[in-house]
Amino acid sequence: MQNRQLRIPLLISGLMLAALLLGCMRTQAWTDVKIRGLNPRTSDPSLAISADGVPFMLYWDGANHFKLSVAKFEKDSWVSVGAQGFSSANAFPVSLTVNAAGIPYVAYGNIINDGHRLWVMRFEGEGWIPVGPPVILKKEGFIFTSLALDAAGVPYVAYTEFDRNKHKLLVMKFEGGLWIPVGPPIYPLNGGGHPSLVFSCKNYVHYLLVERP
Repeated sequence: MQNRQLRIPLLISGLMLAALLLGCMRTQAWTDVKIRGLNPRTSDPSLAISADGVPFMLYWDGANHFKLSVAKFEKDSWVSVGAQGFSSANAFPVSLTVNAAGIPYVAYGNIINDGHRLWVMRFEGEGWIPVGPPVILKKEGFIFTSLALDAAGVPYVAYTEFDRNKHKLLVMKFEGGLWIPVGPPIYPLNGGGHPSLVFSCKNYVHYLLVERP
């Protein structure tokens, strides 16, 4: 497994992302998928598309004390995937992906009395279940997550964490019922790190890490 890192200014990365999105569009106009079926107070969405083109959205649900909910867009409306508000009330940095069979996976962190936890969950049957135990994080906390599945459907999660007043980037994969590190941490990082994790056909881990000066 090899890691590749790209560091670019925040503004430039935004312009590049816009160009990529426009390059994937087959029409010259945006189509509104509406907000029907969602509470108007939803916020901070994470979007993923299944192999058959169905949009899924993970969001903080204003109708359920801003816990996490997932919906998919069907028949011109957003339909809940399992129970709404399935997370703890203090869930933060969220990420969503969908496997080849159309099963959504989510990653999020929460704070409890003795520190921070990073959870990965998947939708199975009629409910959300944990993918292994949570990743235990330093008490100083962490920021930003990115979740991806490799060609075999194995979940990987990238996240940034505080370490002695500096940020470091870590990547973990789910193997043998546990979350294990993929290589050593990368640090120090200047300012906040925003990882974005994706796999190529050769099964390399690529990530875009945007840093503020």
